[in-house]
Amino acid sequence: MQQENKTEKDDKELQKLSQTEVIIREERRKRVAPEPKEGIVIALRFGEIKARQKFKETALFQEVYDWAGGMGCMPLHFTLQRRNKVVLHLDPIEGHEVLDVYGREEAEVKTLLNCEEGKIS
Repeated sequence: MQQENKTEKDDKELQKLSQTEVIIREERRKRVAPEPKEGIVIALRFGEIKARQKFKETALFQEVYDWAGGMGCMPLHFTLQRRNKVVLHLDPIEGHEVLDVYGREEAEVKTLLNCEEGKIS
């Protein structure tokens, strides 16, 4: 009987987590502007998954994070990186490039994205 209650509790927590993830991803998608016909192409790699989108020349990487984070195939918490340097939300998009997506724990993302340099040791 106790095992059944624990399983039911685990199932409810998983459903709650899933609903939270859906809400987070929907909010991210709402913040992304429609893809322009002309713009800077940002391509992302996450294991075997590859995605690309055009962004306005005036866009910041916050929009790229929102676009990527709105996709169910990407981790909920992640960083975008150029080699060993984390790309920060307020960094401007400067040109066409390919970035790597690294899945992270929520607390780790907050630490990495709040630092000034975005460098990983």
